[in-house]
Amino acid sequence: MDAWDQAIFGNLFSGLSTHGATFITFQIMLWLLLIISLLLLLGERWQFRVLAIAGVIYLYELHHVIKAASVGGYYPGLITSLAFPIIAYFFWREWFAGLKSQKY
Repeated sequence: MDAWDQAIFGNLFSGLSTHGATFITFQIMLWLLLIISLLLLLGERWQFRVLAIAGVIYLYELHHVIKAASVGGYYPGLITSLAFPIIAYFFWREWFAGLKSQKY
């Protein structure tokens, strides 16, 4: 287990069988989907905030690039994470433009 995953999840999955870990993962993802869907239905103000969370995830993906630089070679997730800084730049540029034009 990666150090980031260990910091986030701790020992939540360590004592579970594959079936149990799959069930817990499914439950977490289902409840996240339901909560995010509720927030998106609450109006533009919450939609804007949920988009900010997506933007933070774009920035979080930079850890793959940083880890690859620190080990001096390939790190899992490096190839797919190379596009995220570019996407994050455009995303945050549009998000802040929307923030200036709206009163959130």
